[in-house]
Amino acid sequence: MNMNKIASKIGIAFALLALLGSCSEENLTQDEEAYGRINFALNAGDTRAIDTSYDKNAFQVSVKQENNTVVKPQPYGEMQDGVLVKVGSGYQAYAESCSETEAESANGGWGCVRYYGTSDLFSVTKDQEMRVDLPCAITNAAVSVQTDEEIASSAYQLTVQASDNTGRRLTFNDSTKENTAYFNVAGSRTIQYTLTIGDHTLSQSFAIQPQRSYTLDVHKQTNEEITVSIGVTVDDTVDEDKTEGTYNPYV
Repeated sequence: MNMNKIASKIGIAFALLALLGSCSEENLTQDEEAYGRINFALNAGDTRAIDTSYDKNAFQVSVKQENNTVVKPQPYGEMQDGVLVKVGSGYQAYAESCSETEAESANGGWGCVRYYGTSDLFSVTKDQEMRVDLPCAITNAAVSVQTDEEIASSAYQLTVQASDNTGRRLTFNDSTKENTAYFNVAGSRTIQYTLTIGDHTLSQSFAIQPQRSYTLDVHKQTNEEITVSIGVTVDDTVDEDKTEGTYNPYV
């Protein structure tokens, strides 16, 4: 075979290999993903109106970019070394102590305190480490019952329910008087209560707001008169004590 032809073919082969190598390097560069590290600083704002015993390390933290979840929910306590997130913008972090559903279904349906919060929008820079603040606040309200001794011994029942969810009915009586009912609320929500003593009932409603504790105080004034008043506690201070109903259950 002509040596010039052989040399020409070898030259073409090397040129093709060089071209393929160049394309591979270009594709590799395009496929490489740059990351930055974000560290979370979770702050749960307390209110003394509601029992605030909680484990901050158990809060579920996640990150979204618009509607896409880029960091799946995981316990805050397991994220102390931060997480890697792709370089980009429009990120937002979320934290919650429990879901909205759990806030009304936990503890045998009585519910629990729910903390929830979001960060400001933030961007991630390549090979940079940044801090993301996650402020959380209580998003629900607590309802409890208080009775005097004569009411407690009269086989009373006091049922509470949200007017927009009558399928969830919680009944206070002598065996559940120490319980607390939790209701999710955004802005305001109406709660209905029904007090039953013997064959007689009294039904009323009242509005609740988040981060507040409402106490329905059932008191026997006289043999012919029972009152139900509602005390509203905000930051350990009674904000309002309003009589909601008075009736005679014995006539």
